[in-house]
Amino acid sequence: MQYCTQPDIQDPGELLAPKITPFSFPQKVFQGRSLIRISCVVYQGDLPITFQWLKNGFELNMNDKISSSKVDEYSSILKIEHIQISDAGNYTCVAINSAATASHTAQLTVHVPPKLVPFTFQDEFLSEGMLVRVSCVVSRGDLPLSISWLKDGEKLATELAISIRKFDEYSSVMSIDPVTINHAGNYTCTAQNHAGVATHTAQLTVRVPPKWVIEQEDVVTSTGKTLFLHCQAEGFPLPIISWEKAASTADLANRKSEQVETTDSDNIQIHSNGTLTFLNIQRSDEGLYICIANNGIQEPLSHVVSVRIQGLQHIFQNELAAPEFAQPKLEIKAKKSEEVEIVCEATGNWPILYSWTVNNHNINEDHTRYKIIDEQNKAITKSTSKLHISWVDRKDSTEFSCTATNDIGKSVMKANLIVQEEPDAPTILTPIRVANQTAELSWTLAYDGNSAVNRYHIQYKKEVDRWEDKVKGTTTLGTTTTVRIVKLKPATIYSFRVLAENQIGNSSFSETETAKTEESVPEGPPENVDVESMDANTLRVTWKPPQKNLWNGAIRGYNIGYKIHGSSDAFIH
Repeated sequence: MQYCTQPDIQDPGELLAPKITPFSFPQKVFQGRSLIRISCVVYQGDLPITFQWLKNGFELNMNDKISSSKVDEYSSILKIEHIQISDAGNYTCVAINSAATASHTAQLTVHVPPKLVPFTFQDEFLSEGMLVRVSCVVSRGDLPLSISWLKDGEKLATELAISIRKFDEYSSVMSIDPVTINHAGNYTCTAQNHAGVATHTAQLTVRVPPKWVIEQEDVVTSTGKTLFLHCQAEGFPLPIISWEKAASTADLANRKSEQVETTDSDNIQIHSNGTLTFLNIQRSDEGLYICIANNGIQEPLSHVVSVRIQGLQHIFQNELAAPEFAQPKLEIKAKKSEEVEIVCEATGNWPILYSWTVNNHNINEDHTRYKIIDEQNKAITKSTSKLHISWVDRKDSTEFSCTATNDIGKSVMKANLIVQEEPDAPTILTPIRVANQTAELSWTLAYDGNSAVNRYHIQYKKEVDRWEDKVKGTTTLGTTTTVRIVKLKPATIYSFRVLAENQIGNSSFSETETAKTEESVPEGPPENVDVESMDANTLRVTWKPPQKNLWNGAIRGYNIGYKIHGSSDAFIH
């Protein structure tokens, strides 16, 4: 007897389907990370098993950045290098055998730390009284963001009066108006979110014109003595002190003076702090000495010191003369918040007394921005009074009068101060005239900042859009206050705003005004037109509206025309 044997064939119903051990990505994955690996392990299931990887439901394209490898018959590893925000998504491992398919999905969230756009202050050097404004902008980073400012590593001091304004979720604007020497330093903007911190630091340098610290009084001395003439000024950059000598008052008035140099005998020395020293003063050293402080900011400061030697008949002769001004009328222009100094210089018999008025009212120095400094050179023929205004505003655009009086008579100098600033915001006239797809925009300007408007900038957008995203604009000359804006989209509400520009800067934008364009015929036809025969006498026509952006208004109805196919007859509607 012979037997025939046959191998056992396993019933597919007895095969074990694959089961995947759940896996997940790390919770904190930051953009820029070099590498992430995740393992897909099948802990149950019959061989052979094949693996697939999907992202957001689509098969992954493997490349140098993303790759997978099979560790053994039951596991596969997915490797992602140089992590970017584009790598975020749902990753699925699919395990397949003859019995079934199993899958598991894990979400990869990529956190983006903030990155700042480097900023600098608008000028390499800024002078006291100017407006400083700088923006700190985050170019990328997860929300929410916290943006803060530091000065020299510390919180901004309240007494600095620095304004911080949040422009939007990604930017902060720091404004200083007016800037002073106390604002000089290193300013740091810090942006922080849950993914990290970014900082950027820029230096603010403030230029300060010279100011006197020590002003030497006139001196009477004897020959052979040591004499110190002290002269010291402060400012930024540190002023350089130099000395000149005038032989007489006439030379001084005509600006005829010579540089004081150190002598071979070292009798005259000029020290680094500005002090002029005579080790053994002689009769020939008598005269008028001018201390000059200059740091390149505004006009140099000068101060005259009279040096007399006892026993000599004074070299300056008295002349009987009433006060007289070389320029009895002045026009001075200054920017808002700047320091202003009006110099009133008269010649005539000494002593000369000065008084100041503004709008025919005496100037009171107490508790005001005004300070009056009188300088008598005691040479009879010239003296000076200076009206110092610590900062000027719009209301200071007026006439200042300086009256010089001596025993002989008096004289008046008038100075017209013009304070210039950015214009006020324009006012758009409403309603805005709209015809077809053209808007005619007109506006008025209440105040030009005492500087002629060079041009107007007009911006407009659809009301639903943001100014930062889809703004359009045009520019007109400063003599024009009307503009026509053409090719607007029908049946659309537009927002308009205007700013004015003069030599000082730009105004703020006007209040936003809106206008709606008229409806127009649709630009596109109905879509998906279909005709279906219902019976021998009836046809059913169906269609879909045109694309929404082509409506040009509300669709109020459709006009359906028909005729016998191929005929030359007109359509029946």
